[in-house]
Amino acid sequence: MSTNFPSSLDSYSTKSSGDTISEAHINDPQDAIEALEAKVGVDTSAVTSSHDYKLATANTWTQGSNVNCLDINKTGAGSGIAVDIDNDGTDDGILITQGGVLASGKSALRIVSSIDQTSGNLLRLDVTNTASSQAGFYLNYDGDNNAIELELDAIGNGKGIRLNNPGTNIAIDIQQTGNGVALNIAASNTSQDVIYLIADSLTAGKALFVYSNSANISGDLANITIEHASATAVALRIKNDGSGVPISISGSGQQAFVSTEHLNTSTATASQAATGWLQPALGGGEYAFFPTTKNTSATTNTTFQIFDGNSGTMWTTYAAKVTMYAGAGTISFINRYVTSSGTDFWSFIKVDKITKDIIATWSAPDHPAYGNGGDFDALPHPFGSYDETKEEIILLDKGTCNSIRQEVEDTGKDIITLLHEEYKIGVIDKPFVPLHSGKKINKGGEVELVMVNTIPNYIKVRDLQKMNNGEKTALKNRMAEKVDVIEIDKQNKRNNFKQKFNVTDDFIDELKELL
Repeated sequence: MSTNFPSSLDSYSTKSSGDTISEAHINDPQDAIEALEAKVGVDTSAVTSSHDYKLATANTWTQGSNVNCLDINKTGAGSGIAVDIDNDGTDDGILITQGGVLASGKSALRIVSSIDQTSGNLLRLDVTNTASSQAGFYLNYDGDNNAIELELDAIGNGKGIRLNNPGTNIAIDIQQTGNGVALNIAASNTSQDVIYLIADSLTAGKALFVYSNSANISGDLANITIEHASATAVALRIKNDGSGVPISISGSGQQAFVSTEHLNTSTATASQAATGWLQPALGGGEYAFFPTTKNTSATTNTTFQIFDGNSGTMWTTYAAKVTMYAGAGTISFINRYVTSSGTDFWSFIKVDKITKDIIATWSAPDHPAYGNGGDFDALPHPFGSYDETKEEIILLDKGTCNSIRQEVEDTGKDIITLLHEEYKIGVIDKPFVPLHSGKKINKGGEVELVMVNTIPNYIKVRDLQKMNNGEKTALKNRMAEKVDVIEIDKQNKRNNFKQKFNVTDDFIDELKELL
Protein backbone atom coordinates (compact mmCIF):
# COMPACT_ATOMS: atom_id res chain seq x y z
CA MET A 1 0.00 0.00 0.00
CA SER A 2 3.13 2.28 0.26
CA THR A 3 2.52 5.17 2.80
CA ASN A 4 -0.13 7.85 3.34
CA PHE A 5 2.26 10.18 5.29
CA PRO A 6 2.39 13.14 5.32
CA SER A 7 -1.13 13.57 3.86
CA SER A 8 -2.51 11.31 6.58
CA LEU A 9 -1.28 8.86 9.14
CA ASP A 10 -0.67 5.23 8.26
CA SER A 11 -2.46 2.39 10.02
CA TYR A 12 -0.57 -0.85 10.66
CA SER A 13 -1.88 -4.16 12.06
CA THR A 14 -0.06 -6.03 14.80
CA LYS A 15 1.56 -9.31 13.71
CA SER A 16 1.26 -12.43 15.84
CA SER A 17 3.18 -15.70 15.88
CA GLY A 18 2.21 -17.85 12.90
CA ASP A 19 1.05 -14.91 10.69
CA THR A 20 2.26 -14.82 7.13
CA ILE A 21 4.70 -11.91 6.41
CA SER A 22 4.37 -10.38 2.95
CA GLU A 23 6.62 -7.84 1.13
CA ALA A 24 4.23 -4.98 1.93
CA HIS A 25 4.71 -5.63 5.60
CA ILE A 26 8.38 -4.67 5.10
CA ASN A 27 8.16 -2.11 2.27
CA ASP A 28 5.32 0.06 3.65
CA PRO A 29 7.09 0.95 6.93
CA GLN A 30 10.19 1.72 4.85
CA ASP A 31 8.17 4.10 2.69
CA ALA A 32 6.79 5.75 5.83
CA ILE A 33 10.30 6.19 7.23
CA GLU A 34 11.49 7.76 3.99
CA ALA A 35 8.48 10.15 3.97
CA LEU A 36 9.21 11.14 7.59
CA GLU A 37 12.90 11.75 6.79
CA ALA A 38 11.90 13.92 3.83
CA LYS A 39 9.51 15.92 6.03
CA VAL A 40 12.15 16.49 8.71
CA GLY A 41 15.05 16.98 6.31
CA VAL A 42 18.74 16.40 6.66
CA ASP A 43 21.10 18.81 8.42
CA THR A 44 21.36 22.15 6.57
CA SER A 45 18.68 20.92 4.20
CA ALA A 46 17.98 23.06 1.14
CA VAL A 47 14.50 21.59 0.69
CA THR A 48 12.19 24.53 1.56
CA SER A 49 9.37 22.24 2.74
CA SER A 50 11.54 20.42 5.30
CA HIS A 51 11.40 21.30 9.00
CA ASP A 52 15.21 21.61 9.13
CA TYR A 53 15.11 24.32 6.44
CA LYS A 54 12.20 26.16 8.08
CA LEU A 55 13.70 26.11 11.56
CA ALA A 56 17.34 26.78 10.63
CA THR A 57 17.00 28.97 7.56
CA ALA A 58 13.64 30.69 6.90
CA ASN A 59 12.11 30.60 10.42
CA THR A 60 8.64 31.00 8.89
CA TRP A 61 5.44 29.07 9.14
CA THR A 62 2.71 29.19 6.57
CA GLN A 63 -0.76 28.26 7.79
CA GLY A 64 -4.25 28.58 6.47
CA SER A 65 -6.86 31.01 7.85
CA ASN A 66 -8.73 30.64 11.17
CA VAL A 67 -5.93 28.47 12.64
CA ASN A 68 -3.14 29.54 15.01
CA CYS A 69 0.19 29.48 13.20
CA LEU A 70 2.12 29.20 16.49
CA ASP A 71 0.52 28.54 19.88
CA ILE A 72 2.67 28.41 23.01
CA ASN A 73 0.81 27.36 26.14
CA LYS A 74 2.86 27.40 29.34
CA THR A 75 0.58 26.00 32.01
CA GLY A 76 3.15 25.55 34.75
CA ALA A 77 3.20 27.97 37.69
CA GLY A 78 6.99 28.08 37.80
CA SER A 79 9.29 30.99 36.95
CA GLY A 80 10.47 29.65 33.61
CA ILE A 81 10.31 31.91 30.54
CA ALA A 82 7.65 30.96 28.00
CA VAL A 83 9.61 32.34 25.02
CA ASP A 84 13.29 33.31 25.30
CA ILE A 85 14.89 34.99 22.30
CA ASP A 86 18.61 35.74 22.45
CA ASN A 87 19.57 37.81 19.40
CA ASP A 88 23.28 38.52 19.04
CA GLY A 89 22.82 39.57 15.46
CA THR A 90 22.36 43.04 13.93
CA ASP A 91 18.85 42.55 12.55
CA ASP A 92 15.42 42.72 14.17
CA GLY A 93 14.86 40.48 17.16
CA ILE A 94 11.13 40.16 16.40
CA LEU A 95 9.53 41.40 13.16
CA ILE A 96 5.78 41.39 12.65
CA THR A 97 4.60 42.37 9.16
CA GLN A 98 0.84 42.85 9.34
CA GLY A 99 -0.32 42.27 5.79
CA GLY A 100 -3.98 41.77 6.56
CA VAL A 101 -6.57 44.33 7.66
CA LEU A 102 -7.10 43.78 11.36
CA ALA A 103 -10.63 43.09 12.53
CA SER A 104 -12.25 45.46 15.03
CA GLY A 105 -10.62 45.13 18.43
CA LYS A 106 -7.68 43.11 17.08
CA SER A 107 -4.00 44.05 17.17
CA ALA A 108 -0.78 43.04 15.50
CA LEU A 109 0.70 42.63 18.99
CA ARG A 110 -1.57 42.21 21.98
CA ILE A 111 -0.89 41.39 25.61
CA VAL A 112 -3.90 40.43 27.70
CA SER A 113 -3.94 39.78 31.44
CA SER A 114 -6.95 39.28 33.70
CA ILE A 115 -4.79 38.51 36.72
CA ASP A 116 -4.16 41.01 39.52
CA GLN A 117 -0.62 42.12 38.66
CA THR A 118 0.95 43.26 41.94
CA SER A 119 4.67 43.37 41.14
CA GLY A 120 5.44 42.68 37.48
CA ASN A 121 4.78 44.72 34.33
CA LEU A 122 2.85 43.56 31.26
CA LEU A 123 5.36 45.33 29.03
CA ARG A 124 8.84 46.37 30.08
CA LEU A 125 11.78 47.75 28.11
CA ASP A 126 15.22 47.82 29.77
CA VAL A 127 18.15 49.69 28.22
CA THR A 128 20.93 49.04 30.73
CA ASN A 129 23.87 50.41 28.75
CA THR A 130 24.38 54.02 29.90
CA ALA A 131 26.23 54.84 26.66
CA SER A 132 23.25 53.89 24.48
CA SER A 133 22.29 56.80 22.24
CA GLN A 134 19.19 55.41 20.60
CA ALA A 135 15.58 55.58 21.79
CA GLY A 136 14.36 52.78 24.02
CA PHE A 137 10.96 52.98 22.29
CA TYR A 138 10.54 54.30 18.75
CA LEU A 139 7.27 54.60 16.83
CA ASN A 140 7.16 55.62 13.17
CA TYR A 141 3.56 56.36 12.19
CA ASP A 142 2.43 57.53 8.73
CA GLY A 143 -1.31 57.09 9.31
CA ASP A 144 -3.99 59.76 9.80
CA ASN A 145 -5.20 58.77 13.28
CA ASN A 146 -3.57 58.72 16.72
CA ALA A 147 -0.01 57.39 16.79
CA ILE A 148 -0.45 56.39 20.45
CA GLU A 149 -3.82 56.03 22.15
CA LEU A 150 -4.13 55.26 25.84
CA GLU A 151 -7.54 54.38 27.28
CA LEU A 152 -7.88 54.21 31.05
CA ASP A 153 -10.78 52.26 32.51
CA ALA A 154 -13.16 54.67 34.31
CA ILE A 155 -13.45 52.34 37.33
CA GLY A 156 -9.71 52.14 37.94
CA ASN A 157 -7.69 54.39 40.25
CA GLY A 158 -4.38 54.19 38.43
CA LYS A 159 -2.64 57.02 36.59
CA GLY A 160 -2.72 57.16 32.81
CA ILE A 161 1.01 57.82 32.51
CA ARG A 162 3.57 58.01 35.32
CA LEU A 163 7.06 59.20 34.48
CA ASN A 164 9.85 58.97 37.06
CA ASN A 165 12.99 60.87 36.09
CA PRO A 166 15.67 60.89 38.83
CA GLY A 167 18.27 62.34 36.45
CA THR A 168 18.95 65.89 35.23
CA ASN A 169 17.77 65.37 31.67
CA ILE A 170 14.42 66.50 30.28
CA ALA A 171 11.60 64.20 31.37
CA ILE A 172 9.34 64.91 28.35
CA ASP A 173 10.72 66.52 25.19
CA ILE A 174 8.29 67.50 22.43
CA GLN A 175 9.96 68.53 19.18
CA GLN A 176 7.12 70.09 17.15
CA THR A 177 8.66 70.58 13.70
CA GLY A 178 5.36 70.88 11.81
CA ASN A 179 2.83 73.73 11.91
CA GLY A 180 0.49 72.00 14.35
CA VAL A 181 -0.45 72.19 18.02
CA ALA A 182 2.33 70.69 20.13
CA LEU A 183 0.13 69.87 23.13
CA ASN A 184 -3.67 69.79 23.05
CA ILE A 185 -5.71 68.92 26.14
CA ALA A 186 -9.47 68.54 25.75
CA ALA A 187 -10.71 68.21 29.34
CA SER A 188 -14.19 67.17 30.44
CA ASN A 189 -13.49 67.26 34.18
CA THR A 190 -15.63 69.66 36.21
CA SER A 191 -14.37 70.11 39.77
CA GLN A 192 -10.76 68.88 39.36
CA ASP A 193 -7.81 70.84 37.93
CA VAL A 194 -6.91 70.25 34.28
CA ILE A 195 -3.19 70.88 34.91
CA TYR A 196 -1.78 70.68 38.44
CA LEU A 197 1.83 71.65 39.10
CA ILE A 198 3.54 71.08 42.47
CA ALA A 199 7.05 72.47 42.79
CA ASP A 200 7.84 72.40 46.52
CA SER A 201 11.59 71.95 45.99
CA LEU A 202 12.17 74.90 43.66
CA THR A 203 15.00 77.31 44.44
CA ALA A 204 16.23 79.19 41.37
CA GLY A 205 14.10 77.30 38.86
CA LYS A 206 10.66 78.20 37.55
CA ALA A 207 7.45 76.17 37.87
CA LEU A 208 6.33 77.47 34.45
CA PHE A 209 8.55 79.12 31.85
CA VAL A 210 7.25 80.32 28.49
CA TYR A 211 9.91 81.65 26.11
CA SER A 212 10.11 82.79 22.50
CA ASN A 213 13.05 84.23 20.58
CA SER A 214 11.13 84.58 17.31
CA ALA A 215 11.52 87.89 15.50
CA ASN A 216 8.26 87.30 13.62
CA ILE A 217 5.90 86.49 16.48
CA SER A 218 2.66 88.48 16.10
CA GLY A 219 0.22 86.54 18.27
CA ASP A 220 0.00 86.39 22.05
CA LEU A 221 2.71 84.46 23.86
CA ALA A 222 0.08 83.60 26.47
CA ASN A 223 -3.68 83.98 26.15
CA ILE A 224 -6.36 83.25 28.75
CA THR A 225 -9.92 83.43 27.44
CA ILE A 226 -13.25 82.86 29.19
CA GLU A 227 -15.62 82.88 26.22
CA HIS A 228 -19.06 82.47 27.75
CA ALA A 229 -20.73 85.74 28.72
CA SER A 230 -22.47 84.13 31.70
CA ALA A 231 -19.26 82.81 33.28
CA THR A 232 -18.31 84.35 36.64
CA ALA A 233 -14.90 82.72 37.18
CA VAL A 234 -11.70 84.72 37.67
CA ALA A 235 -9.63 84.55 34.46
CA LEU A 236 -6.28 84.75 36.27
CA ARG A 237 -5.74 84.59 40.03
CA ILE A 238 -2.35 85.12 41.66
CA LYS A 239 -1.85 84.47 45.37
CA ASN A 240 1.52 85.39 46.84
CA ASP A 241 2.00 84.78 50.57
CA GLY A 242 5.71 85.46 50.31
CA SER A 243 7.56 88.76 50.50
CA GLY A 244 8.22 88.98 46.76
CA VAL A 245 6.34 91.03 44.18
CA PRO A 246 3.16 89.28 42.94
CA ILE A 247 3.61 90.52 39.36
CA SER A 248 6.74 92.00 37.76
CA ILE A 249 6.53 93.42 34.25
CA SER A 250 9.67 94.55 32.44
CA GLY A 251 10.88 94.92 28.90
CA SER A 252 12.35 97.28 26.33
CA GLY A 253 9.28 97.14 24.08
CA GLN A 254 5.86 98.69 24.51
CA GLN A 255 4.89 99.20 28.13
CA ALA A 256 2.10 97.21 29.74
CA PHE A 257 -1.33 98.76 29.32
CA VAL A 258 -5.03 98.10 29.82
CA SER A 259 -7.15 99.26 26.88
CA THR A 260 -10.07 101.59 27.59
CA GLU A 261 -12.70 98.99 26.76
CA HIS A 262 -11.10 96.50 29.17
CA LEU A 263 -10.62 98.89 32.10
CA ASN A 264 -13.11 97.76 34.73
CA THR A 265 -15.20 100.89 35.37
CA SER A 266 -18.69 101.87 36.41
CA THR A 267 -20.61 105.12 36.34
CA ALA A 268 -22.37 107.09 39.05
CA THR A 269 -25.05 109.73 38.47
CA ALA A 270 -26.41 112.53 40.64
CA SER A 271 -29.05 115.20 40.03
CA GLN A 272 -30.59 118.28 41.66
CA ALA A 273 -33.95 119.70 40.67
CA ALA A 274 -34.71 123.42 40.66
CA THR A 275 -34.36 125.32 42.85
CA GLY A 276 -31.78 123.97 45.19
CA TRP A 277 -28.19 123.23 46.12
CA LEU A 278 -26.61 119.79 46.37
CA GLN A 279 -23.16 118.70 47.49
CA PRO A 280 -23.02 115.00 46.52
CA ALA A 281 -20.11 112.59 46.65
CA LEU A 282 -18.54 111.51 43.38
CA GLY A 283 -19.07 107.82 42.67
CA GLY A 284 -15.84 105.93 43.37
CA GLY A 285 -14.28 108.90 45.16
CA GLU A 286 -10.52 108.62 44.86
CA TYR A 287 -10.98 106.21 41.92
CA ALA A 288 -13.18 108.66 40.01
CA PHE A 289 -12.57 110.48 36.74
CA PHE A 290 -13.72 114.05 36.18
CA PRO A 291 -17.54 114.20 35.86
CA THR A 292 -19.55 115.38 32.86
CA THR A 293 -22.55 117.64 33.50
CA LYS A 294 -25.74 118.89 31.89
CA ASN A 295 -29.00 120.72 32.69
CA THR A 296 -32.43 119.98 31.27
CA SER A 297 -32.96 123.74 30.94
CA ALA A 298 -30.74 126.05 28.89
CA THR A 299 -30.28 128.49 31.75
CA THR A 300 -27.32 130.52 32.96
CA ASN A 301 -28.55 130.25 36.52
CA THR A 302 -26.63 127.02 37.16
CA THR A 303 -23.60 126.22 39.28
CA PHE A 304 -21.27 123.21 39.19
CA GLN A 305 -17.91 123.25 40.91
CA ILE A 306 -15.45 120.97 42.64
CA PHE A 307 -15.99 121.42 46.38
CA ASP A 308 -13.12 123.37 47.94
CA GLY A 309 -14.29 123.60 51.54
CA ASN A 310 -15.47 127.22 51.31
CA SER A 311 -18.81 126.79 49.56
CA GLY A 312 -20.34 124.33 51.99
CA THR A 313 -19.82 122.23 55.08
CA MET A 314 -16.68 120.11 55.07
CA TRP A 315 -17.31 116.41 55.76
CA THR A 316 -15.51 114.62 58.58
CA THR A 317 -14.40 111.75 56.31
CA TYR A 318 -12.18 111.87 53.24
CA ALA A 319 -14.43 112.20 50.21
CA ALA A 320 -14.52 113.62 46.69
CA LYS A 321 -17.55 115.87 46.42
CA VAL A 322 -18.91 118.59 44.17
CA THR A 323 -21.30 121.50 44.55
CA MET A 324 -24.19 121.91 42.12
CA TYR A 325 -27.09 124.34 41.90
CA ALA A 326 -30.08 124.39 39.56
CA GLY A 327 -31.85 127.71 39.19
CA ALA A 328 -34.09 126.06 36.61
CA GLY A 329 -34.51 122.58 35.20
CA THR A 330 -32.53 119.69 36.63
CA ILE A 331 -28.75 119.76 36.79
CA SER A 332 -26.97 116.40 36.76
CA PHE A 333 -23.58 114.78 36.36
CA ILE A 334 -22.22 111.41 35.31
CA ASN A 335 -18.82 110.34 36.53
CA ARG A 336 -16.91 107.23 35.59
CA TYR A 337 -14.68 105.48 38.12
CA VAL A 338 -12.52 102.39 38.48
CA THR A 339 -14.39 99.64 40.30
CA SER A 340 -13.93 96.09 41.54
CA SER A 341 -17.44 95.33 40.24
CA GLY A 342 -20.09 95.75 42.89
CA THR A 343 -22.82 93.14 42.75
CA ASP A 344 -25.65 95.42 44.04
CA PHE A 345 -26.97 98.72 42.70
CA TRP A 346 -27.44 101.68 45.06
CA SER A 347 -29.97 104.42 44.33
CA PHE A 348 -30.50 107.21 46.90
CA ILE A 349 -33.21 109.85 46.50
CA LYS A 350 -33.79 113.08 48.45
CA VAL A 351 -37.51 113.86 48.72
CA ASP A 352 -39.50 116.93 49.80
CA LYS A 353 -41.43 115.91 52.92
CA ILE A 354 -44.43 118.09 52.06
CA THR A 355 -44.87 117.70 48.29
CA LYS A 356 -43.13 114.29 48.08
CA ASP A 357 -41.34 115.60 44.98
CA ILE A 358 -37.96 114.14 44.12
CA ILE A 359 -35.37 116.82 44.86
CA ALA A 360 -32.11 115.00 44.18
CA THR A 361 -30.87 111.56 43.13
CA TRP A 362 -27.64 109.56 43.30
CA SER A 363 -27.16 106.14 41.68
CA ALA A 364 -24.17 103.81 41.24
CA PRO A 365 -23.30 100.10 41.43
CA ASP A 366 -21.22 100.79 44.57
CA HIS A 367 -21.98 102.37 47.96
CA PRO A 368 -21.10 106.13 48.10
CA ALA A 369 -18.43 105.37 50.73
CA TYR A 370 -16.55 103.23 48.17
CA GLY A 371 -13.46 105.31 47.34
CA ASN A 372 -14.68 108.03 49.72
CA GLY A 373 -13.04 106.88 52.93
CA GLY A 374 -14.76 103.50 53.03
CA ASP A 375 -16.58 104.24 56.29
CA PHE A 376 -20.27 103.36 55.82
CA ASP A 377 -21.22 104.97 59.13
CA ALA A 378 -19.41 108.25 58.43
CA LEU A 379 -20.81 108.43 54.90
CA PRO A 380 -24.13 106.52 54.96
CA HIS A 381 -25.58 108.44 51.97
CA PRO A 382 -24.11 110.63 49.22
CA PHE A 383 -25.91 113.95 49.89
CA GLY A 384 -23.79 115.35 52.73
CA SER A 385 -25.99 117.35 55.11
CA TYR A 386 -29.75 117.59 54.65
CA ASP A 387 -32.62 119.38 56.41
CA GLU A 388 -34.49 116.62 58.22
CA THR A 389 -37.40 118.98 58.92
CA LYS A 390 -38.07 119.48 55.22
CA GLU A 391 -36.43 116.51 53.49
CA GLU A 392 -36.10 112.76 53.80
CA ILE A 393 -33.65 110.33 52.23
CA ILE A 394 -34.91 107.24 50.42
CA LEU A 395 -32.96 104.14 49.37
CA LEU A 396 -34.66 102.21 46.59
CA ASP A 397 -35.10 98.51 47.34
CA LYS A 398 -33.13 95.95 45.34
CA GLY A 399 -36.05 94.79 43.21
CA THR A 400 -36.93 98.36 42.22
CA CYS A 401 -33.29 99.07 41.30
CA ASN A 402 -33.21 96.03 39.04
CA SER A 403 -36.48 97.09 37.38
CA ILE A 404 -35.43 100.69 36.78
CA ARG A 405 -32.10 99.58 35.31
CA GLN A 406 -33.92 97.26 32.95
CA GLU A 407 -36.15 100.16 31.90
CA VAL A 408 -33.07 102.28 31.22
CA GLU A 409 -31.81 99.52 28.91
CA ASP A 410 -35.18 99.03 27.19
CA THR A 411 -36.10 102.70 26.66
CA GLY A 412 -32.68 104.30 26.19
CA LYS A 413 -33.58 106.98 28.76
CA ASP A 414 -31.07 107.70 31.51
CA ILE A 415 -31.97 106.89 35.11
CA ILE A 416 -32.08 110.58 36.10
CA THR A 417 -34.75 111.36 33.50
CA LEU A 418 -36.84 108.39 34.57
CA LEU A 419 -36.66 109.25 38.27
CA HIS A 420 -37.44 112.96 37.88
CA GLU A 421 -40.08 112.73 35.14
CA GLU A 422 -41.74 109.31 35.32
CA TYR A 423 -41.84 108.15 38.95
CA LYS A 424 -42.85 109.08 42.46
CA ILE A 425 -41.74 107.50 45.74
CA GLY A 426 -43.83 104.71 47.26
CA VAL A 427 -45.35 105.22 50.69
CA ILE A 428 -44.65 101.86 52.38
CA ASP A 429 -41.37 101.34 54.25
CA LYS A 430 -39.51 98.10 53.50
CA PRO A 431 -36.89 96.25 55.55
CA PHE A 432 -33.27 96.85 54.57
CA VAL A 433 -31.57 93.81 53.06
CA PRO A 434 -27.73 93.80 53.31
CA LEU A 435 -26.12 94.91 50.05
CA HIS A 436 -22.63 94.62 48.63
CA SER A 437 -20.66 97.81 49.23
CA GLY A 438 -18.58 97.32 46.08
CA LYS A 439 -15.44 96.45 48.03
CA LYS A 440 -13.84 93.01 47.80
CA ILE A 441 -11.09 91.57 49.99
CA ASN A 442 -8.82 88.54 49.72
CA LYS A 443 -9.45 86.12 52.55
CA GLY A 444 -7.48 82.89 52.53
CA GLY A 445 -7.07 83.02 48.77
CA GLU A 446 -10.80 83.50 48.20
CA VAL A 447 -12.62 86.70 47.25
CA GLU A 448 -14.97 87.91 49.98
CA LEU A 449 -17.59 90.61 49.46
CA VAL A 450 -17.71 93.43 52.00
CA MET A 451 -21.38 93.95 52.82
CA VAL A 452 -23.28 96.92 54.24
CA ASN A 453 -25.41 95.27 56.90
CA THR A 454 -27.18 98.27 58.43
CA ILE A 455 -28.22 101.80 57.49
CA PRO A 456 -29.36 104.71 59.73
CA ASN A 457 -33.02 104.70 60.73
CA TYR A 458 -33.68 108.02 58.98
CA ILE A 459 -32.92 106.43 55.59
CA LYS A 460 -36.12 104.75 54.43
CA VAL A 461 -36.23 101.85 52.01
CA ARG A 462 -39.03 102.33 49.48
CA ASP A 463 -40.06 101.39 45.97
CA LEU A 464 -41.22 103.58 43.04
CA GLN A 465 -44.64 104.15 41.53
CA LYS A 466 -45.38 105.42 38.02
CA MET A 467 -46.96 108.87 37.85
CA ASN A 468 -50.08 109.40 35.76
CA ASN A 469 -50.35 112.28 33.29
CA GLY A 470 -52.12 114.50 35.80
CA GLU A 471 -49.37 113.99 38.37
CA LYS A 472 -46.71 114.73 35.76
CA THR A 473 -48.41 118.00 34.80
CA ALA A 474 -48.79 119.04 38.44
CA LEU A 475 -45.09 118.31 39.03
CA LYS A 476 -44.05 120.50 36.10
CA ASN A 477 -46.25 123.32 37.39
CA ARG A 478 -44.72 123.10 40.87
CA MET A 479 -41.20 123.20 39.42
CA ALA A 480 -42.10 126.24 37.31
CA GLU A 481 -43.61 128.00 40.33
CA LYS A 482 -40.39 127.43 42.28
CA VAL A 483 -38.38 129.02 39.48
CA ASP A 484 -40.79 131.96 39.30
CA VAL A 485 -40.53 132.52 43.05
CA ILE A 486 -36.75 132.53 42.88
CA GLU A 487 -36.73 134.92 39.93
CA ILE A 488 -39.17 137.29 41.63
CA ASP A 489 -37.10 137.21 44.81
CA LYS A 490 -33.93 137.94 42.85
CA GLN A 491 -35.60 140.86 41.06
CA ASN A 492 -36.87 142.29 44.34
CA LYS A 493 -33.40 142.11 45.85
CA ARG A 494 -31.99 143.80 42.75
CA ASN A 495 -34.54 146.64 42.96
CA ASN A 496 -33.87 147.15 46.67
CA PHE A 497 -30.14 147.34 46.00
CA LYS A 498 -30.66 149.92 43.24
CA GLN A 499 -32.84 152.11 45.46
CA LYS A 500 -30.61 151.82 48.51
CA PHE A 501 -27.38 152.71 46.71
CA ASN A 502 -28.92 154.73 43.88
CA VAL A 503 -27.27 152.69 41.09
CA THR A 504 -28.36 151.47 37.68
CA ASP A 505 -28.77 147.93 36.27
CA ASP A 506 -25.61 148.44 34.20
CA PHE A 507 -23.64 149.22 37.35
CA ILE A 508 -24.93 146.03 39.03
CA ASP A 509 -24.02 143.92 35.98
CA GLU A 510 -20.51 145.40 35.87
CA LEU A 511 -20.13 144.78 39.60
CA LYS A 512 -21.15 141.13 39.15
CA GLU A 513 -18.51 140.68 36.46
CA LEU A 514 -15.84 142.17 38.71
CA LEU A 515 -16.84 139.87 41.58
